[in-house]
Amino acid sequence: MADLIQNPLGEQTNALGTGDRLTGGNGEDTLEAHLQDASPLNGGPGSAIAPITSGVEVIYVTADQAYDGDDEDRTGIALGVEVNARRMTGVTDLGSVFSDTSMTYYNVNTLASGAAIGDGSTARRTGVMTVRMERTGASTPVNDAANLTVLFDNDYLRPDDSVTSGAQLHVQMMDLDAAILEAPTLPLRDNPYTSFIFKVGDTQVSIAIPETADTYAQLLAAFQAALAANPVTAGKVTAAFGPVFVANDTDGDRAAPRVPKSC
Repeated sequence: MADLIQNPLGEQTNALGTGDRLTGGNGEDTLEAHLQDASPLNGGPGSAIAPITSGVEVIYVTADQAYDGDDEDRTGIALGVEVNARRMTGVTDLGSVFSDTSMTYYNVNTLASGAAIGDGSTARRTGVMTVRMERTGASTPVNDAANLTVLFDNDYLRPDDSVTSGAQLHVQMMDLDAAILEAPTLPLRDNPYTSFIFKVGDTQVSIAIPETADTYAQLLAAFQAALAANPVTAGKVTAAFGPVFVANDTDGDRAAPRVPKSC
């Protein structure tokens, strides 16, 4: 755990910084870090945080808002948090959890733990990586919603060459609060997502998610209708219910039964 801390000068700063080295042990290791925009100089420009990790499989960051030093009334744009993951190896999960501002990971790789940077012989396919975005802050009149951006180094965008057809994409979606309070009748009542966008080759396909899609059956029907109506996907791409998945209510609103499903 790496929290935001107060230094001897009374300044709020990150416990996790550029050059910090972390080595995981046996099994799955997790780094939970609470970060704000980092600055190489007091009041200077923002700088990405670039830790050096090996064998720490799970990286979850809570990104906190910070403002430019000249923005005393905090009416300007909040500064996001950036992590340069070039020297982070053996990672399987990256996430933004309970963040109040936007989070960006870049130079993400799929290298095995401890591998030399650039050693492509240990690179795994990109599909082994999991991206998690949970309980991030909503939009405000001043700032956009807390976004999550994960940018891979081009050398590690590697498909599974053995798959030439029949590829599958699993989308796991759950409105936890609605599932707790309304399950099983309206498990997607307050779902914030308005569309699902993907590419077939170089062609972008957008599927609108209707506000009226309060159930998984309605969501599935919307996907199926959009895929059938688009000439790029008609007869080639289908949608169906997938396997059950488990989501945890991390803020503990109520100890009510969950209704995990997938589409």
